Amino acid sequence: MLEYYADRMFEVMLKNIPVYSTKVCVPLSGGLDSRVLAGLITCKQKVDLSFCQYRLDYPIIINRGIANVSYARQIAGVLNIPFYSININEDNREDREAIKGLGDTVKKSRMYTGIRKMNDIVNLKDYTIVVGHGLDTVTGVHVTPLTLFNYEKFEVRDRIKMHDYFNNIFPGTYGRFAKWDCPLWNREVVEFCLSMPLKYRHLQRAYRFMIKKYFPELAKIPREDMHVRMDIGEIRYFYERTKYWLKK
Repeated sequence: MLEYYADRMFEVMLKNIPVYSTKVCVPLSGGLDSRVLAGLITCKQKVDLSFCQYRLDYPIIINRGIANVSYARQIAGVLNIPFYSININEDNREDREAIKGLGDTVKKSRMYTGIRKMNDIVNLKDYTIVVGHGLDTVTGVHVTPLTLFNYEKFEVRDRIKMHDYFNNIFPGTYGRFAKWDCPLWNREVVEFCLSMPLKYRHLQRAYRFMIKKYFPELAKIPREDMHVRMDIGEIRYFYERTKYWLKK
C-alpha cells in the first residue's frame, strides 16, 4: 500500500503541474520540496533558472547556509538548470520598508531581498517563479533536528499559513518582479495528501518513497536538515517554542 500511495501522489502532483507559457524559475532551498517541484516541472518542460539564497551573518546558520547552497547546486546540476547563489547577509532598510505591510518584516524582507537581487542579475519579467513552500505540512512533517514534534493532521494554523502565503506573502515578494505560482498547493493535491492514512503521512513515508522511486538521483543528494548540529542557544529556542505551542 505504501507504493500505491506514492504512485498516486506522483500522478496527482504531476497532473497539477501546468505547462507555463513563460520561462520558469524555481527557487531551490536544498530541501525536499523544491527539488520535487523542479523534478516534476522538468517532466513537462524546461526549467530555465534556479537560485538559492543564503546567509552567513549568524553563527548558528553558517554551516546550514553553506550546505543548502551546495545541495541546491547539486539539484540544479542533476536537472541541468542554470543556477545562482544569492547572498542576503545585509539588513536592507529599503527592502524592509518595501514590504513592511506583510508582517514579520525581517523574515519576509529576506525573501524580498533574495528575489530582488536575483532580478538584478536576470530580469524576471518574462518568468514565472514557481515555488514549493509547505509541502512538508501537507505530506506530513518529517523529523529533523529542528522539529521536536510531528503534525498528524492539517490544523487551522496550517490553513491560515497557506492563505497568508497565497494572498499576502507571494504577491508581496515574488509578485513584484514576475508572475508566480504554487501548483502543489492546489486543492486536489492537498485533499489527496490529507486523505492518505496517517501511517503513510507520518514521517512523510509515502512522499519520500515517491521521491526515491521517481527521482532517484535527486533522492541521493543530502537535504537541508541533514548533518546540522544545533548549539545550546538554538536548542533552548526550539525548546521554548515547543512549550509555547503545546500550551495553545
